[in-house]
Amino acid sequence: MQSDDRKSADAALLKALKSSLVVKSPSDQEKAKRLIALVRPVVADCEEYLRIVTDYFLKRRRMAEIGQRMDAPISPLLSLGEAGFLKSAEYGLEQCKAELKTYPLANFLDRAPTARSVDFLAQLRKGLAAEILVHLKGADPSVAARSAALDWSVKKAKGKDGLDLFPIVLAISQRPAHLISASDLLKSIVERDKKGLVLLVLVDRCETRRVKDILSESRLAAITFVALLPKLLTGPNAANIAQLFSEWMATSRQWPIEMRQKLSGPFLTLCGQLLSKPKRTESMESVLDNVSKFGHRSFQSKEHAAGIWVTLKVNDSNTAQTSDLGVSELTAKLIAASIEKAAQGYQATALFEALALNSGMQSFGAAGEEVFFDPDKHQDIKGGLRRGDPVTIQLPGWRLGEVVVLKVKTQTSSHE
Repeated sequence: MQSDDRKSADAALLKALKSSLVVKSPSDQEKAKRLIALVRPVVADCEEYLRIVTDYFLKRRRMAEIGQRMDAPISPLLSLGEAGFLKSAEYGLEQCKAELKTYPLANFLDRAPTARSVDFLAQLRKGLAAEILVHLKGADPSVAARSAALDWSVKKAKGKDGLDLFPIVLAISQRPAHLISASDLLKSIVERDKKGLVLLVLVDRCETRRVKDILSESRLAAITFVALLPKLLTGPNAANIAQLFSEWMATSRQWPIEMRQKLSGPFLTLCGQLLSKPKRTESMESVLDNVSKFGHRSFQSKEHAAGIWVTLKVNDSNTAQTSDLGVSELTAKLIAASIEKAAQGYQATALFEALALNSGMQSFGAAGEEVFFDPDKHQDIKGGLRRGDPVTIQLPGWRLGEVVVLKVKTQTSSHE
């Protein structure tokens, strides 16, 4: 952002430029010159650029009337922009945008003061986005750091453009105050990348700090990350992903209530996907445990169940007080919330599995696992099994504490 002094000077200069552009009579010219004279002391650090620019605008109308051409002061305008006179430079470039088409592209891209000034050139030059990308990728990082061409490119990025832009952003440490910070540019790229390709690359490159910062600040990025977790947790970096998730969830107390509410649905879907896996890894269990802790904190802080509906283990909660009817107040809230989620179209299996865990139940027996038949825990699908016979689990069972409420579905092992 501009300093207050520079903003005031910029506003005064802009007024002087506009006045000089509409000179139609000697009195108009005198008025414009007086405004320029008032501005001169506050732009002493770039007085020569001011002289060239104002001289052009004062004379342009008259020179055009007599058929004389004047060279547009694009370079001095860019210099004014670099000095912090953003509105004035932007206005001047807009008045000269026809001449921008023939101005050396690299010179303009290296010094573009605002994203809107790049828009002026984009209106005249098809394929500018691709040209800017090629230029920035081949230039020193300091060029991208000081040019609004990067801001414009991030704003216009589509599809896989973010994959080309984010390495450029990562190479930047500091930018002028009037330009978007590198961290905000990176966040914008991730938010625009609906498929999460940039997040995947950042995770693969172990950019843990950057990813955590983005997730904590951007709801859209957080939703994308949660959706990617089932895939990430089956990859070679699963342990690092689980640790990253744990560190991010540790900041959940600082999340705005809206962010926690919006993440409720993605967390539910995540839990359903992980719970449906026959065998869960340590990393998957870690993620489920962190979502569970998040759920406990949400309910303990009296947040509404319908707004924060996630997997938690009620039998671990000190807040679950059993009512006379045998159903805790918390469980009742969760049942009501699951009904609401079902009405909103959430998958029934995920809902019921999460609700069962929320109610203190535990799933046991993994599909495909080979065990010895126990009629107290196992159900014989086809009949004829005796205690101790080798069997293969077809579907898991459920228990509440030590009580089996649904037996594991089994049948004779195929190799028997």
